[in-house]
Amino acid sequence: MMTHDEIIAVVTAHRDGAEVEYHSHGGKWRSVNSPLWEFAACNYRVKPEPITCWANFYPSGEFYSFKTKAEADEAATNRRIRCVKMIEAEDQS
Repeated sequence: MMTHDEIIAVVTAHRDGAEVEYHSHGGKWRSVNSPLWEFAACNYRVKPEPITCWANFYPSGEFYSFKTKAEADEAATNRRIRCVKMIEAEDQS
């Protein structure tokens, strides 16, 4: 069950243009364009932004991830073969 503060936050975010998701208790999060705001039956949240990081890859197959490209570049050794921006994929199941 959502708290009053959580309800106010998600309704306000939706009013301001944020994408909202809902799930029936125990169900999977799903996008909703025009929520019915059935707080007794569903939970709602602002759709989270995908996680993004940068990874340095090396010839041995090793890789190390960093929050920013600047951090990846600073930590890189001369053996780095690639620096890749990685973005979390949406769950398609």
